[in-house]
This record gives sequence, structure tokens and C-alpha cells, in this order.
Amino acid sequence: GTGPVTAQPRIAAARRRLAAVPERARASERQPAPRRVRGADFGLLLAMGALLGIGLVMIYSASSNKTYISFGDPYYYVRRQAVAAGVGLAAMLVALNFPYQRLRDLAKLIMLGALALMGVVLIPGVGFGPAGTQRWIGLGFVDLQPSEVAKLALVIFMIIFRVLGDLFRRDDL
Repeated sequence: GTGPVTAQPRIAAARRRLAAVPERARASERQPAPRRVRGADFGLLLAMGALLGIGLVMIYSASSNKTYISFGDPYYYVRRQAVAAGVGLAAMLVALNFPYQRLRDLAKLIMLGALALMGVVLIPGVGFGPAGTQRWIGLGFVDLQPSEVAKLALVIFMIIFRVLGDLFRRDDL
């Protein structure tokens, strides 16, 4: 019989083929890298800024008359959206500079925190919502919907579980 099949002959053949191609030809096949500053992709940032600007114009267009009548300020909703966009941009900068390798250690904690928030909303007097539902938690300056936190936590948790399958095999659960 034959022994186990190894990849060594295929790797050696691939190296010989690569060595036969002149460096100049290999360099011309490379795609130019997108312009980046500390991990930022300028094309993506430009698209995001364009969508943000278009969104603010659309909000103004759709709500200026009503907010002028109701609040005496045609820019009421535009300002609120701009503040929310600023908070989102700040969160994006934090996420951009966050060492994502730490998510492996934090995934379980994030998921447990989201589950705890889902339980807190059920406590009488804490959770509120329309028609007697309990979907929101009032924090004073903002209302928090725990299901949105749980969506993000579930995505993080499942990615870590899929990529690093040993999450549940360790004894530190």
C-alpha cells in the first residue's frame, strides 16, 4: 500500500512555479491597497459621510415644517440626529482602535450582560413601553432597548464561538 499523502510535493511544485515568474510580473498583479490611516478606509469613510449628509438633508426636508410648528425650530430633529451621528462616530473611533483580540475574553461577559438586561426589563417599574409592554429601560438621558444590545452581543458571541470553537471546551465557564 501507499503511505499517507502529504502536501510536501505540491508545496514544492508551487514554489518552483512561483520562482519561475519574474518579480516584475508578480508585482504588477498585486492590487493596490486602499488608502488607510490607522486602519481607516477612506472610500468607506467617504461613503459613510455621504450617507450621513443625505440622511440629515432628508430629515430636514421631511420634518422642518412640523418641527417649526411644534417646537419653533425647523432643525429640531436634524440636531437630534446629528448628535446621535456624533455619538455613533465616536463609538466607531473607539471600535476602530479597540484590540478585537480581547473580544475572546469578553464575549461571555458581554453575552451575560445582555441577558441580564433582558431580565431587568421584566422587573415591574423598570421596563416600560407602549400598551403596557416592557421593552425599554429609562436611563434618564436615553431610553435603552435591551434587545438591541442582545443582538450585538449575540453576533460577537457567535463569531467568537465559531472562530474560536474552544470557548465552551474550557473549564472556566
